[in-house]
Amino acid sequence: MNDITIFTYTHSNCKDLWPTYFDLLNHYAPDIKSIVASNEVSNDYHGHKFFKYEDKHYCHELVDIINQNVQTEYFIYMQEDFFLYGSPNWEKIKKYVNIMKSKEVDFIRLIKCGHVTELNFEDDLFYIKVPAGPYWSVNSYSMQPTIWNKDRFCEFYKQANWHAFKENPIYIDALNKTNILGLYAYNNESKRGMTHYDSSVFPYIATALVCGKWNVGEYPTELNPILNKYNIDVNLRGVM
Repeated sequence: MNDITIFTYTHSNCKDLWPTYFDLLNHYAPDIKSIVASNEVSNDYHGHKFFKYEDKHYCHELVDIINQNVQTEYFIYMQEDFFLYGSPNWEKIKKYVNIMKSKEVDFIRLIKCGHVTELNFEDDLFYIKVPAGPYWSVNSYSMQPTIWNKDRFCEFYKQANWHAFKENPIYIDALNKTNILGLYAYNNESKRGMTHYDSSVFPYIATALVCGKWNVGEYPTELNPILNKYNIDVNLRGVM
């Protein structure tokens, strides 16, 4: 796909995940442009270009990195513990991008998670919050794999202007002030854990780390083979 980029946010406190994350990304998404924002720069890590941000200027610096280096109109937001364990459905993702272009949708989250509506937009896409209604969900914004319109994401992050990586009500307020329209994809996938579902369109572990520990409890079938393949000593971080 030439009209989309994978944008990965990461931090050096998860540097031990980089070999696994980027190798899986290369395997399952080998032909997609990739940009990485990190507080620590690696010149060429598995073929992915790194750009440095300062922790204390999180929103501002991510906007600068995206504006200057993401050359496509749309990107998929990712983090280093979103381990892919299957091939994304690129035809479906291309369809989502076309819907965003034609219906003025600002983002499509590739997973159902948290407290969202059951209100259908079209096909397998659903509103995250009631359209044109008041905010009611703490999950209107969620740091999960999401197709974003680049310009709208930057407008939203400028409005939030938060200084650190963390989901909080500031982002929800910024979504409302910028009239962001967001949807989520759901194809009757199974529920995983307490608050989210699997994604058949973008099969990934959500998330490989919980509170800094390996999320083996929720993803034993998917995560254990990855940990074994990459010779990861789970005792260093512990398991959930």
